[in-house]
Amino acid sequence: MVDKKACKVRKRKYKFNGAVFATRLVVLLLVLGIAFTIYSKMNEKELGEIVESSAYIDANGISSMASGVQNGAVYTSAVTPKVTKNVVKATLTKDGEEIKFKSGKKISDMGSYILTLEDSMGNIDTIYFDIEN
Repeated sequence: MVDKKACKVRKRKYKFNGAVFATRLVVLLLVLGIAFTIYSKMNEKELGEIVESSAYIDANGISSMASGVQNGAVYTSAVTPKVTKNVVKATLTKDGEEIKFKSGKKISDMGSYILTLEDSMGNIDTIYFDIEN
């Protein structure tokens, strides 16, 4: 014969301990905060690297916004950069100082140049080149 008392399901009572819950919640939030901070810093670094590169320069250094000059090239004679008609802003710097730029005008002075182009949609293309003798 089966003992009915032994077969009864025991009900457990759980007490809500606010202090333990609060401590666990704080630890969880701290861990999540640290993880989010690390993730954010990694993305800031990656974004910085993305901004430095240009989506309009192909693997050969040729820009789709300009012709007559290649990204990363070193020239021993004058170059004549020409920008496409969709470029709304063009900035040229020589050795860190901004100089006047006109599309189709020869550039022959020695130095390190950065040509920054912006199209009507806000896309930016940056071309780095040097002229040496």
